[in-house]
Amino acid sequence: MLASLQLNGSTIYSTLDLSSAYHKITLTEKFKGITVFITPEGLFRYTRVPFELASASSLFQRMMDRIFKCMDGILYFQDDIFLHAKSKDEHDKLRRTVLSKLRHHDLTIKREKCKIGVSSVEYLGQTLSSKGIQPKLGHTLSSKGIQPKESLITAVTNAPTPVDKDQLRSFLGLCKYMSKFVPFRELMKDRKTFTWEHQHRNSFECIKREIGNRIALYSFDSSSSVETIVTTDASNYGLGATLSQVVSNQERIVSFISRTLTDTEKKYSVIEKEMLACYWATKRLRTFLWGRHFKIRTDHKPLIYILSTRGYSSERTSSRINRWSSRMLEYNYTATYTPGSLNVLADCMSRLPMTDESEDDTDESTDDTELEYIAQISTIADGMITDTEFKEACTNDSDLQNVLSYISTYWPNFNQLTPELKVFHRVRYELSTRDGILFRHDRLVVPKALQGRIIHIAHTGHFGMTLVKRRIRQFYWWPTMDTMIDHVIKNCVHCNTSDKPYQYIAAPLTPIPLPERVWQKLALDIQGPYLEAKAQHKFVIVMVDFYSKWIEVKFCSTVTTEVVIEFLSNVFYREGIPETLVTDNGVQFVSYRMKEFLQTNNITYLRSSLYHPKTNGLVERVNKTIKEGIQLSKSEHRSPVEVTKERLQVYHSTTHTSTGITPFTLVRGRTVHTQLTIPKFLLNSTKNPALISKVQRYQD
Repeated sequence: MLASLQLNGSTIYSTLDLSSAYHKITLTEKFKGITVFITPEGLFRYTRVPFELASASSLFQRMMDRIFKCMDGILYFQDDIFLHAKSKDEHDKLRRTVLSKLRHHDLTIKREKCKIGVSSVEYLGQTLSSKGIQPKLGHTLSSKGIQPKESLITAVTNAPTPVDKDQLRSFLGLCKYMSKFVPFRELMKDRKTFTWEHQHRNSFECIKREIGNRIALYSFDSSSSVETIVTTDASNYGLGATLSQVVSNQERIVSFISRTLTDTEKKYSVIEKEMLACYWATKRLRTFLWGRHFKIRTDHKPLIYILSTRGYSSERTSSRINRWSSRMLEYNYTATYTPGSLNVLADCMSRLPMTDESEDDTDESTDDTELEYIAQISTIADGMITDTEFKEACTNDSDLQNVLSYISTYWPNFNQLTPELKVFHRVRYELSTRDGILFRHDRLVVPKALQGRIIHIAHTGHFGMTLVKRRIRQFYWWPTMDTMIDHVIKNCVHCNTSDKPYQYIAAPLTPIPLPERVWQKLALDIQGPYLEAKAQHKFVIVMVDFYSKWIEVKFCSTVTTEVVIEFLSNVFYREGIPETLVTDNGVQFVSYRMKEFLQTNNITYLRSSLYHPKTNGLVERVNKTIKEGIQLSKSEHRSPVEVTKERLQVYHSTTHTSTGITPFTLVRGRTVHTQLTIPKFLLNSTKNPALISKVQRYQD
């Protein structure tokens, strides 16, 4: 509305687009802390306002308000600035002033996105010119008014009659691009059955007819000599109004407005609904109407007397009507009557009703993309992906071949690319090729044919979504990777049926200092008995390294002190003797035989607090992982030993959240080779500076 008031008479336009707008606002030390985010490389925080901050847009808009306060000839929304003037001299003076203010506040502009001193320019989805406003996707600005784009007119006028809610929703979405031109208000609510009746068909055809008439919206002329008219109407379901002006004996539309009636308002009488339309329209259009004379035009003749009495109270008039009439006393208007047959626009805007019969809005359709994900996962075969197979899939992937070609030559214009290639264009500076294979940094870009198979391999053991994503991100990337992983895990039968532990918030515990090296401090615990398991699998001994998070597990039929000592001896023989061992207060750990074993090996023994297993929290968290594996073995009718080994292999080869490195790398000093295809140069840590650097940072 404000733009319509300001643009009248302007013929020269410019648009300026600021560069990295939000990043020009510096954060104080107090607020830097709220921008902290977690990455595999550690914690980071912003020093300037990030684009993701919820209040960023309001902060930047407030800064722009301070910079351009009380300036004429300028409109701005966030980092998009629009200048308009009636003459070239006036425009040049305005432009110099604006650029000076931008320079003073250290704001820069994108030269390639700026348009200076032109007669037609695109701004916020509109094309402004001396001929008026025309939509780029929705409307077009010109001196002849605002007109809908031809292609959109054709799409609307040729639209078939909707047969269900989805088709109606699509039609309403198409009209929404041209909501300024369409005498229309979406009246469709949730939980409604779709019943296409006579009144729906009339409203549907009315919308297409009015769009086809190419109604133009004109800039508002604020001169007092121009006659201003507000035309209102109400239906059983909504309110509609138009704002128009008479220029050169021709009535020109300035704005369409409409809204639905609430459940309470639908119970009003006809005269109350018509009066509500008048009151609501004047309130909504107050920017245009206040302080000037205008006409209110209605097709409900009884309203003429009520509006003409200017708030006159009568016993025969409801208190609601009297209240609305009194509130309209601030306006200078004259009420006139127009026959309903001539009140087409306002009438059409108030219609397109939906029935009130309730029903759950269930959507039984399945997205084509989801079907594709399901097909990829359900038809794959287990096993490692070979180098030959991977290269062949890359060769057969047309998108990857196009990207490889663009990297070796040049990238086309962004708008000329397909939606699939636009994703690669955004990260084009991070892409590289090695032996005909596409990489993003040090991660392989996976062809479409192998994406589902890689997710299946990474999901081995049925770990959670976060761990699966972390495991794949170690070596792979492709567009929509997170979406595919989310969908696969959310549709995994086991992951959705397995028991979930009760979540509760407890008081914070005092953190245990991190050891300085691998195998310096270990935690030990016992699980069981598992009554449904075989005799040799009744109990599980679990041990974890505090530094590397490496896990050792042994299934056994009994858990005497001798069995525990045998387990420790075998592990210590292979990995070495630790300095410290932490356990709970189980009888196997506090026995004289265990104390003698620990003293013989010069191991410091620590016990957790009684009835507080969380003081040995690391091994308790590992216990949860082991229990999930045992539960999985039941549902898949497999040996718990086999499933646990499989899950531990996945666990040891996946980067840990607390270290950012795989347990295998910290313990063995190299990258483990798994079923997931890994770039060969990553298998040797001596040739991988990034891995060496990461391990060094963790050790420091």
